[in-house]
Amino acid sequence: MKTKKTYIAFGILTCAAILALIFQLSPETHVVWDDEEVGGVVGWGLGFFGILIGLGASFFALLITGLVFASLSAVMVLVFAAVVLAVCFALAPLLLPFLILAGLIMLMSRRKTVS
Repeated sequence: MKTKKTYIAFGILTCAAILALIFQLSPETHVVWDDEEVGGVVGWGLGFFGILIGLGASFFALLITGLVFASLSAVMVLVFAAVVLAVCFALAPLLLPFLILAGLIMLMSRRKTVS
């Protein structure tokens, strides 16, 4: 839990540092809100809040994509197992003569040891 909080804090501080660098390097930076230009600290805060919302949306999109891929891989494993089982059942009649021969050999070898 401590590591997770550290990563979250590091991510927020990194975003804040990048935003501060952008706003310092370009003095014309402003946010347009309701057709009005907002600059300064309020503009910086709105920009930072917008980036945080974007990062949160990206995180949840990646989370859902990972969940879909994980469930799809589980389904594909089940499909593969079903295909292998179907092939085994399809080949069973071809193996029947060998199984009968093996059964007879086992039966004969067992009768020798018993008597």
